[in-house]
This record gives sequence, C-alpha cells and structure tokens, in this order.
Amino acid sequence: PEFVGQSTTLGGFVVFSNQLSGSVPEFSSSSPLFGLGLGDNKLTGTIPTSLARVRTMAVLSLRDNNFTGPLPSFRSASAMSFLSVAGCQFVGRFVDILSSLPPTRLSYLDLSDNLFTGPIPTMLGTYRQLTHLRLGHNRLTGTIPSEIGRLTSLTTTLYLGGCELSGSIPSEIGFLTTLQELHIFANSIVGTIPTDIGRMTDLQVFEARNNLLQGIIPAQISRCVALTRFSVDDNVGITGSVSDLINDLPNSLEAVYGGNLNLNGTLPVTISKFSQIDMLRLQGNQISGTVPPRIGQLTALTNLAIGNNRMSGQIPTEVGLLTNLEVLELGLNQLQMTVPNQFSFLQELEYLDISENDLTGSLNALEGLSSLRNLLVYGNAFSGLGFLCSIGQSWTRFAANLCGSSVHQCSCCTHCCTVGNQSCVPL
Repeated sequence: PEFVGQSTTLGGFVVFSNQLSGSVPEFSSSSPLFGLGLGDNKLTGTIPTSLARVRTMAVLSLRDNNFTGPLPSFRSASAMSFLSVAGCQFVGRFVDILSSLPPTRLSYLDLSDNLFTGPIPTMLGTYRQLTHLRLGHNRLTGTIPSEIGRLTSLTTTLYLGGCELSGSIPSEIGFLTTLQELHIFANSIVGTIPTDIGRMTDLQVFEARNNLLQGIIPAQISRCVALTRFSVDDNVGITGSVSDLINDLPNSLEAVYGGNLNLNGTLPVTISKFSQIDMLRLQGNQISGTVPPRIGQLTALTNLAIGNNRMSGQIPTEVGLLTNLEVLELGLNQLQMTVPNQFSFLQELEYLDISENDLTGSLNALEGLSSLRNLLVYGNAFSGLGFLCSIGQSWTRFAANLCGSSVHQCSCCTHCCTVGNQSCVPL
C-alpha cells in the first residue's frame, strides 16, 4: 500500500508469505522506516530508487518475488545491515551491487537465485562484518578471490554454489575458522582441496560436488570435528584410497557423498565409526574387496550406495540390521551367492538395486517388503520372480531380464533389461 512509503511514523512493515501483488510504492526521503519485509509474495516490477535512499533502512527483505531489472544503489542507506533479494529476477553486475552497499554495517547479504553477472571482486574482502553471504545460482564468473579469507566474521554460511566459477579453492579459505557451511558445488573449480581446510574446526557442511577437483582429499579434514555433511560427488579427478578417506573423515558425519570419484582400495572395518550416519554414497568408484560385516553397525543409515564398483564376495547377513534403510544400491559389482534371508528385516526399503552381479537363488526374502517400489534385479541368475507380482506391489520401477519369459513370468515388470548390459526399456 502507498501509505508504507509515505508514512512519517511507520518504523517497520513485514508481510512475509502472503499473496500480495503489484509493485513496490515510492518512498518519502523523510521516511523513518528501518525494516521492510516483503518476502515470499507475488510482487512484480522494479525497485524504486527512493526505497534505496531511506537512510534509516537497516533490514530489507524482498526475496522470492517476481521483481525484475537492476537493483538501485544503496549508497544512501548507511544503516543497512541485512539485505535479502534471493529468488527474484534481478540483473546487473555483482561488482556494481556490492560497491553500492555500505561495508561498515552489512552483516547479512543474500543475492542468490538471480541473474547477476561478472566476477567476485577483491573488494568483497572489505565487508568484514558479514556473518552470512549467499551469492549462489547466479551467473558469476572468474575465480574465488583470496580476499575471501578476510571475512573472518562469517559464522553461518558462505554459499557460492551453482555459478560459473573457475580456478582453485584459495588456501585463505582456512582463515574462516568459525564458518559453519561452505557451498561451492556445481561450478568449474579445479585443483585440490587445500590442507588449510583443517583450520575450519566449526565447519558442519562442505559441499563441493560437480566440479573439476583433483588429487587426494587432505588428511587435515579430520580436524573438522563438527562436520556432519561432506559432499564431493562427481569430481572424477579426486583419487586416493577409500580406506584412508574413511579413516580421515571425522566420526561426527551424518552424510557422505563420495560417488563418481576415482577412489580405490577396500572398505575398512573402521567404517563402523560413523554411528550417526544416515547417508553413505560411494557409488561409481574403483572400490574392491568385500562388503565388511561391520557395515551392519551403521543402524541410522537410510541410504547406502556402493554400486558400480568392483566389490565381490557375498552380501553380508549384517545388512539386515540396517532396518532404517530406504535406498540400497549394490548393482554393477561382482557380488556372488544369494540374497540373505535377513533382507526380510528391511521393512522401510523403497529402492533396491542388485542388478548386474553374479547372484543366484531366489528372492523370497523380499516377499514381505511392503514399502518396496523400485526393484532392479536384471543381470543375475535369479529364479522364481513370479511371486513378486502376487504380493500386491504397485511398482514404480521393477526391472528384470528376460521379462515375461517362461523362466521369470514377470507380468508385473515395468522395465525389461537385456542380460550383460544396462539397456532397459519400459514395458
């Protein structure tokens, strides 16, 4: 409403998460407004320059609307400490936006999910009051400047994911010793993870998936004793021993995403140290050896993916102890013998992939798994799949080989796969 911009007494106006439409009104230069929250509505148009000239404005949230165009200069808003414009369609060069913001008070800046362009300027290092910085999902280019290490007040989040950044992770990142979350995923970042990461002892989340990282994950990661989520999937240049990685990662982890790397070696018995882990994804590596029985001690697991490796031997009966499992991926290995009867204890299981192994026998252990909706069993030598069509499942995906043949009589299959490869077609 127009009165918000023209009132001489209104100090704050917050209308988050409504269905407001229209545009932001003009503001009087004498407005005493110090807080304006318009987030999560359906507002459109551009932001009037008069809003950015309200000298008393300290907190401004415009996030999750349909605003367009460039942001006005906030040089006159000398009291600004909190600015969030995430999830709109703002355009402009990041350096122009940053240079218009007062560096002395700004502690919270969220420009994520817009159309901002250009490099991250070195002047970012002068914004030393920042505790929270989100720039992700923009069209930012260039490298992460070493000056990022000067932002030693960052305590919550540094979010640079989903941009077009390149170069390496600067070693100065280690100066952010109180930072809790570091997100640099989905860029084109190269080089190794710096050993200085070990200085970030408050770090809880490290997200670096979908980059071009290389080399061995440094042993200094063990010093990140607060770490709960470690994600480096889809960095095919990352190498080293999976045993060393597991031994180095802190016991505090709740989620490990290490899929589609180039890890080798065997899973160590020390894997049982992750007593709180609920997500362990190591698919698409060069891991060999057997599945250690101690994996059954990870009773909080809901998602276990070790498919597409070189693992052999029998599936240990201890897998049946993982009664919280919802996803189990063991496909594309060299596993042998039969599916343990203890699989019948996996009552929460929704997705099971044991395809492309050397498994034999029956799948009777699956008969009582009422939550199972996705089952991939092709590329094995199982007998008697017909009963799976009689237990009342409503399959989202049921893939077997020789579907509908006299061997399997799989009338309820949703996909059929050719033995010896991964070619599956919907039925």
